[in-house]
Amino acid sequence: MTPEEPLLPPQPLPEHLWGDLWQFASLPAEDLEWRLWERPIPFREAAAIALPSQQNLSSTALVPGIVINAGRQAIGLSRWLSERKPKQISVANLELGAIILTTAQKERWILATYQDDAVREAGQGFEGRKGPSKGIHFLLIQPDDSGVTHAGLWILKDDRFWSDRQTNGSAQVV
Repeated sequence: MTPEEPLLPPQPLPEHLWGDLWQFASLPAEDLEWRLWERPIPFREAAAIALPSQQNLSSTALVPGIVINAGRQAIGLSRWLSERKPKQISVANLELGAIILTTAQKERWILATYQDDAVREAGQGFEGRKGPSKGIHFLLIQPDDSGVTHAGLWILKDDRFWSDRQTNGSAQVV
């Protein structure tokens, strides 16, 4: 992002897209790229050169992420996200904690808010794990916690970890 292109203030996620449950998660790089990424997921996208192997991450390196169990809204939420081109997720631990999605169009969306201290600590852990994962993180949308079906997967890279020689475009894989 360039200084002359300010981010828009975060907006609440439209209520009709809210999921049933969300959680912070971590997956070994190998599981994210070689197991989950290879599944037949209707909506999936990875930021250019953001796959763990492209960043020379160890196969056991933990990649932080957000998992949303969206119930019947899983496909609708995934379609909505795909249209907006997710770029990165960040955690704002202010008085009210929030998970913020930034899109390629400089939009920012509040995916969830929380006040619980344990969740606040988990959010700090999410942000802290971005360093060892070279900024790579993920957003996974699924209908439930069965682990059998998934509606959307985005492998993202935090802006703070892009070097000047890299581009932050994206490559869609269907």
